[in-house]
Amino acid sequence: MIDSETRLRELGCKAVDGVMTDEEFAELAQLSTAKRALRERRATMIANIRETLRSEGIAAQELFSAEEIALAGARSGARVGKVVRTKKDLAAIETTVGTSKGPRRGGALFAVGECRMLMQQVLRESATPLTGSEMVRAVLAKKALPATDEASVRLAVYYVLRKKKAAEFALFDSEATSPRWVLAG
Repeated sequence: MIDSETRLRELGCKAVDGVMTDEEFAELAQLSTAKRALRERRATMIANIRETLRSEGIAAQELFSAEEIALAGARSGARVGKVVRTKKDLAAIETTVGTSKGPRRGGALFAVGECRMLMQQVLRESATPLTGSEMVRAVLAKKALPATDEASVRLAVYYVLRKKKAAEFALFDSEATSPRWVLAG
């Protein structure tokens, strides 16, 4: 993966400079697509692990010592700049190559904006604030989707919560073990 990262960066620089061959252009598109697919698989795997930990009631403190948690926090702070730079590089490459950012996080399950509207309906109909997992299950039921689509719905719901929470969704109790969501306003 490191070699492909280096090659992707090299090809991205060539694309920005406008000095790449058709073969290099095809390679850039292929590497970019592979990286995006890997990132999506990783996100799905992480979401599944998080859900398993939540559903089993396992806390991070049970898995790691306080020192390991502190060290991980220090390391992640050092990586923030690198992640931002990498995202900018990838965006520049995708702009130059003309590829889209890949399939939307809801894929073919939802029309544009449908997941957000279903989440709003679910929260309006709920008598109490909902956790992200409860919202996923409610959206699955409202859309009458099979349980096999839960991972895709989870990605779409969490994407909406991350992107839209300031405008439409508010944390009811952010200090709770499982944060609960309500409609803002």
